[in-house]
Amino acid sequence: MSFYTDLQSIADKLISDFGKPMTLKRSTPGVFDQITGMRYGATDELIPVTGIVGEFSSEQVGGLVGREGSDGMRVLMTDKRVTLTSSVAPLVTDALVIDGVTHQIISIIESKPAGTTLAYVVQARAI
Repeated sequence: MSFYTDLQSIADKLISDFGKPMTLKRSTPGVFDQITGMRYGATDELIPVTGIVGEFSSEQVGGLVGREGSDGMRVLMTDKRVTLTSSVAPLVTDALVIDGVTHQIISIIESKPAGTTLAYVVQARAI
């Protein structure tokens, strides 16, 4: 193992030990029927993940967070800062369910030194 894969294992273990189970909800829209104007075959894939829920600092509230997938939305006081294990890459089109509450993913920062993903930090906003 290299140094960074060792770090990845340590990060995953710490997040698993101190985090809690959550669910990524990944929706696929299905097929649009132009004749009926309806969508058919839409599905939701529920992906179990583990993460640690935190808050943004008062300095970050009102500012922009994220590099990847950020749509320029500012951090709200009620937004959650969630650190996820490297096992599943979240998408900004996913929803994150924490303690039964569905959150929109606003931005994602991938911690990836030397090409090895250690964790994902997600800005999540309750819907």
